[in-house]
Amino acid sequence: MKTYLRFRCSERFKSDLQNLVFACGYTRLPEVVNEIEVVAKYRKGVSLFLTHLHRDRDIYIPLKDQKSVAALKDTFNRNQSNIQQLFNLCEGLQYTSKQGKTVKLPNVLTMLLKHHVKVNLLSEKFTYVHVEYVEQTTGTEAVAKRKFLRSAQLYKESETRLSALLDEEPYAFFKQDDDPFSQIVRAIEEAKIFKIGVSSKHPFFVERKRIYDLLNRRVRDVNELVKIGKDYKELLVRTMLEASKALELLHTKYRNNKTIRIREEK
Repeated sequence: MKTYLRFRCSERFKSDLQNLVFACGYTRLPEVVNEIEVVAKYRKGVSLFLTHLHRDRDIYIPLKDQKSVAALKDTFNRNQSNIQQLFNLCEGLQYTSKQGKTVKLPNVLTMLLKHHVKVNLLSEKFTYVHVEYVEQTTGTEAVAKRKFLRSAQLYKESETRLSALLDEEPYAFFKQDDDPFSQIVRAIEEAKIFKIGVSSKHPFFVERKRIYDLLNRRVRDVNELVKIGKDYKELLVRTMLEASKALELLHTKYRNNKTIRIREEK
């Protein structure tokens, strides 16, 4: 059951706490400014901020716009775009090797697509699981934290009231010694600030990009052979088999990989 944590503080303390909460991404103000709605947004933001502060002991700036996620997906979509061309290149064809072995190109493509789909699904998992935490000692968030701590030292009047709706555990934590003011200040003072971002430098993403970059180059080479009227089936089959094997190895290597996860909203 949620309970309101209420205490009196200075206007400056309240304002600088709200600014810190805003800077760290826990409050989004409405597009149309309405005083009642703004007050409600700030109260909700402070409640969420204190809840996470109690749980994590540090301040984690959430992926509020998820720009790094979108950029990573966009890069992947561009890198795998030439796979669509393989359907036209393979349709109705077969290839006989120098050793006399005959394979149907659509069957080779089907095997490639099977591993492509597996890696694609794994990519979705990795996008939200493999992240990097970068401590913020400068910038807007760090400045807002320092400003708040200065206000807590200098402005101790009881001009206004601050309230936050909290679950039982965070409420009890900040209510210790019946002094929420000191508990909040101490918790923020001891907390580090981290930005969460998707790590495109993770070996999985690096290797995945290398595989698709090579596949794309080979598909372009195949298209060049098509334009000048030369046989392209040998290169196409070899390209698909190599890409299929590389994707299979990539999936096998990372399918059970465990690492830190982004903290989920409760």
